[in-house]
Amino acid sequence: RGDVTGFSAIVGGALALMFAAGVARAGDDERFLVPREQLSTQESEPFRFLGYVLEDKTPPERPGLDERWDDYKDAILGHPDTISCLTADQRDAERPDLLSIDWQALDKVRAIEVCLFRIFSSLGEPDLIEDWMRLHEFRVTPFNDTNPGHEKRPGDTWFSSHGSWTPEQFFRITAFEERLPWLNIWPIWTKPFAYGINIGIGETGAVTHVEFNHYSE
Repeated sequence: RGDVTGFSAIVGGALALMFAAGVARAGDDERFLVPREQLSTQESEPFRFLGYVLEDKTPPERPGLDERWDDYKDAILGHPDTISCLTADQRDAERPDLLSIDWQALDKVRAIEVCLFRIFSSLGEPDLIEDWMRLHEFRVTPFNDTNPGHEKRPGDTWFSSHGSWTPEQFFRITAFEERLPWLNIWPIWTKPFAYGINIGIGETGAVTHVEFNHYSE
């Protein structure tokens, strides 16, 4: 009985570590093993906010983006490529597993948004993005036309999807409660009842934005 109890504790601990690392599946899924040369980087696919590239030098016609660059700069420079968003065991792999997001390294909402942008851009297909979310326990609304019947321009968001977590899922999977306990001290009247991500893609399937939000009463 002691051996069985000990084995159960080991298995339970391993599962807890898997969830903390964001590995929400049993075994590797070949669809998410992507060759390094195909992975998105800031150079190949710069981070976008609502379709607009955020960079140090903002175009004169978009002066409002200056503030957004300041807001996202640390996350963009801290995670310049998809590899920087993955767990350590994936960083030297020839075909990194994009399911292995390193939640432990993401301590700010902007870092989550930038890393999900990198991963989703590397996946490159709406079906894979949706399945990635499902494998991380998100409740997923499939991609749908953002403005049916209206003319869309290149660079616009043509299709959008949404994934949501309960607070319990958010804290368990990201381990934010242990690392950043102040996130769970909301006044009872404003405490979030859900966390979610909004993803937009354009005409060619390129990711146009990723937004992470919490929803309160």
